[in-house]
Amino acid sequence: MGKTFWKDIYRSITTSKGRFSSILLLMMLGSFAFIGLKVSAPNMQRTAQNYLAHHHVMDITVFNSWGLDKHDQTVLESLKGSQVEFSYFVDTTPQQNSKSYRLYSNTKTISTFDLVKGRLPLNKSEIALSFQERKKYAIGDKINFKQDKNKLFSNTGPLTIVGFVNSTEIWSKTNLGSSQTGDGDLDSYGVLDKTAFHSPVYTMARVTFKDLRLINPFSISYKEKVAKYQEKVSRKLNIHNKIRYTKTKKESLRKIDEEEKSLLKAQKQINRLDNDSLAMPLSQRQAIQMKIKQDRLSLLKRTKELLKLRHNTQIMESPQIIVYNRTTFPGGQGYNTFDSSTNSTSKISNLFPIILYLVAALVTLTTMTRFVEEERTNAGILKALGYSDRQVIFKFIIYGFIAGTLGTTLGIIGGHYLLPRIISDIISKDLTIPNTQYHLFLNYSLLAFVFSLLSIVLPVFVITRRELKEKAAFLLLPKPPAKGSKIALEYINWIWKKLSFTQKVTARNIFRYKQRMIMTIFGVAGSVALLFSGLGIQSSLKQTVNEHFGRIMPYDILLTYNTNASPPKILELLSKDSKIDKYQPIHLENLDESIPGQINKQSISLFITDKKQLLPFIYLQEATTNKSLHLNNKGIIISKKLAQFYHVNTGDFIHLSHSQTLPSRKLKITGVVNANVGHYIFMTKQYYRTIFKKETKDNAFLVKLTKHKIANNLAEKLLEINGVESLTQNALQLASVEAVVRSLDGSMTILVVVSLLLAIVILYNLTNINLAERKRELSTIKVLGFYNEEVTLYIYRETIILSTIGVILGTISGTYLHRQMMLLIGSDQILFGEKVSPTTFIIPISVVVIILISLCFIVNHQLKKLNMLDALKSVD
Repeated sequence: MGKTFWKDIYRSITTSKGRFSSILLLMMLGSFAFIGLKVSAPNMQRTAQNYLAHHHVMDITVFNSWGLDKHDQTVLESLKGSQVEFSYFVDTTPQQNSKSYRLYSNTKTISTFDLVKGRLPLNKSEIALSFQERKKYAIGDKINFKQDKNKLFSNTGPLTIVGFVNSTEIWSKTNLGSSQTGDGDLDSYGVLDKTAFHSPVYTMARVTFKDLRLINPFSISYKEKVAKYQEKVSRKLNIHNKIRYTKTKKESLRKIDEEEKSLLKAQKQINRLDNDSLAMPLSQRQAIQMKIKQDRLSLLKRTKELLKLRHNTQIMESPQIIVYNRTTFPGGQGYNTFDSSTNSTSKISNLFPIILYLVAALVTLTTMTRFVEEERTNAGILKALGYSDRQVIFKFIIYGFIAGTLGTTLGIIGGHYLLPRIISDIISKDLTIPNTQYHLFLNYSLLAFVFSLLSIVLPVFVITRRELKEKAAFLLLPKPPAKGSKIALEYINWIWKKLSFTQKVTARNIFRYKQRMIMTIFGVAGSVALLFSGLGIQSSLKQTVNEHFGRIMPYDILLTYNTNASPPKILELLSKDSKIDKYQPIHLENLDESIPGQINKQSISLFITDKKQLLPFIYLQEATTNKSLHLNNKGIIISKKLAQFYHVNTGDFIHLSHSQTLPSRKLKITGVVNANVGHYIFMTKQYYRTIFKKETKDNAFLVKLTKHKIANNLAEKLLEINGVESLTQNALQLASVEAVVRSLDGSMTILVVVSLLLAIVILYNLTNINLAERKRELSTIKVLGFYNEEVTLYIYRETIILSTIGVILGTISGTYLHRQMMLLIGSDQILFGEKVSPTTFIIPISVVVIILISLCFIVNHQLKKLNMLDALKSVD
């Protein structure tokens, strides 16, 4: 192969810059989306894994509502292949304001704090605050905290701020979880030396396991093993928990009995003294009677206290063991957002870029096929000059290889370092984890090159080899046109006769170029489907949030209180506060259920009421018909996501364990309702009594405010009432879900832009191919006297018809693609809906229309410059 051969290849590239650029762009967009989505999640997860390993972040955290005693500590320390560290924490507020802070004791080995500035505390008079507090405080400033309810944290004096840290367990900057102080929302945290806490029992225990250190913490394998450890630890601690409960209750009742005996003895002594005083002088008797009266009042008061204490002891609940993982840990919303977002991105990468690549590859195939046909004469010349078939084939392969390799290389570079950076910035915007480290993934890069070769080189080899089977003399002649035949429409006379000349020509030309027809329809359909699915996901995400918090569960506050406490003060505040519109008492239970097929236990909220509906706080809307449902005494109503997990529907049964000490119960499902965030079961008090053989007392209030916004002052007042256990504001849960939605929405914006660019390139490419194929035909039409606009419509009318068919098929296939992707991106607690706004249909259609109109002007301009004489003699 001499210089002439390479000059010919160079000339082929320079004389077809549009085609060469189209192939390059198609391969670039395909590899850009494929590589970018495939490596984004692994890059972020690998960075997070290194961060977790560096700080030895716990695998599980153990809480006991009574504190972890020595026996609990022994059980945890005896776990094989584990490392345990015990510590304290309290929720409190500064004396200067009502913001809620969680104060942790410093850790030595597990979940060490990420020191950003300054140093960690060395004694009980020092504190390191969250790095988010750096704008409010400076190192050396003083801060005072109020005494916590359990008096675990005793130092109410000034604490010197010595540093700023990031918690390696609380990743979110904006949603730190709930708190039992302030307005119910945790605002910040701090780190104290262990000596600042005084308690005979620890508040929490952090545990790591050796066999989990090298496993990707976001993988299914890791989550399955952690779930097994959670179950194992919970089971072991609950054995002692029962003994501890029985022993504590028995000891408390024994002390009460002893004190009652001593009170009875004191009563007898008072009675004896009263009898003896009758024989005393009047003045002395009066003094003794006064003392006897005071003693009797004291005895009566103490007797009432003991009766209340006995009652409370008898109904005392057993200590609750809770074993959290990194996702369910209090304040773990940031970790959960990161986990959900990266896993959703990973799932999307298994579908969206593959379809995008497939569309790009098939259009590239059409382009290269047309190139081979255009170069037929040149191939014949090369063959006539003595070049072998292999050398001629090599020319076309080199052309496609250069365009494909350049495009793929650019896509790989952008996919490794541009798209992942954008996605990472979107997901990590509100998180404290370090900047993502970017790595080169050779496996995906090689796969992209393989796709490029399969899309360009292999088809070119097959097509060119088929063409070169003919002799050089035949290749030098124009390819004979296909044998004419009637199209199906011609056989329908009453339609065909009514068509004008141009309409008949258009109909025949559409079916004359079958490959171009299929590729135009497929290219437009693919572009519209990708645009529709991307825009549809964005629309569905937004509608899911609005649907759940605006219509299905529009209540603003969920308040729970101790059933042993009297709620009059709560009722008084709820009825008098002007911010409150309506409220309703209910019985609420939070369950952690093991569901077959699910890795983690699922948190289920059980709402029990004596009403048929929970309007206007919760709207029970049937999942398929959207009709309103009513509660009855024949069964339960469950949320759609929970029904999917159990694989059940209306009329089926589920088993609910409800309690670790009682066997599971069989409950009949009378309805499945929409609920996008969380798992819910609704039932009447009578059905609950029938199934579980026990009575229920209201222990919660659903509250609706006059204005839907965060009511911090009201929340603070409610939490100050004795007996109030927790308060959850719906606006804060909304913020948590919106963080996940924002990350997915940002990622989809990028994919929509890529799909839009793909649509432009595809339509431009196919239009150019159509124009190049039919230069002689168009020149003939022009010579016959057609005006420029008529010539443009002559060829463009076909494009409009084929594009319309493509839009229709693309909308249908886009609907299916959107549905499949929505199923992929949900999480255990979030079910994204499939509803889309009208703009989701309008935008893809409008995009195609705008592109076609723009291309129409370009085509019209090119046809004006068409040299009819050169075109007509091009085959001579």
